[in-house]
Amino acid sequence: MPDAGGLTQARPGAVLREQRLARGWALAEVSARTGLPISTLSKVENDKISLTYDKLARLSQGLEIDISRLFGG
Repeated sequence: MPDAGGLTQARPGAVLREQRLARGWALAEVSARTGLPISTLSKVENDKISLTYDKLARLSQGLEIDISRLFGG
């Protein structure tokens, strides 16, 4: 989604939810695949927190997607 400057904002939570639902996974499955707590994943999906690069990398590996997809790429 473009911001006031016309740049696209990263929405890793939206990508997480889309990928998780497409696979029929519960947050517990993503947690098991990434090592990230369910509570953290829930907060990411609901845009309550941002993740560090390390955690974004773990998320992309667990979802088996390129990390750039988490940034709308």
